Amino acid sequence: LIGLKGFSHLIDALARLRSEPAVDFRLTLAGAGPEQEKLAAQVRRLNLTDRVSLCGRLDVVALRDLLRSGDLYVLPSIGMEAFSISALEAVCVGLPLLLSDQVGLNDFLTERDLATYPAQDIEALAATLSRLYDRRHEPEWTDHAARHARLREQFSAERVAKQVLDLIS
Repeated sequence: LIGLKGFSHLIDALARLRSEPAVDFRLTLAGAGPEQEKLAAQVRRLNLTDRVSLCGRLDVVALRDLLRSGDLYVLPSIGMEAFSISALEAVCVGLPLLLSDQVGLNDFLTERDLATYPAQDIEALAATLSRLYDRRHEPEWTDHAARHARLREQFSAERVAKQVLDLIS
């Protein structure tokens, strides 16, 4: 949990959504880092303790289980991330993604798998979260198995190796 990941912006966006009765959300932030206490204080200050939890660092199995239990993976980075492994892990277990425009992974996926918004724009983040909440019953958006199969094919070891070999030959 570091500043350039933008989690404080996500918490602010969720605070704005709390007043919308049509949007029911729960957020679990996994990980540890220098921003952890600051984020915990922000959650308390915004009275979101019933909706936002910081669960700390998780082992591989617990993290996988957490990802599999989710409906959406959000990476609100405010600093450039060329290729986010955590977002790739999430989409590979079938979660749709919401990424800021600072996350390079969105160049490899389609709107069937992700939505983006301008980094640091808390209003846009809140609006996109609300729009995605409305999509939570659309089969194309929520079909974890189909997304997993698409991503497994796209990022298979064989395909990636072929792309690397094509680049160097």
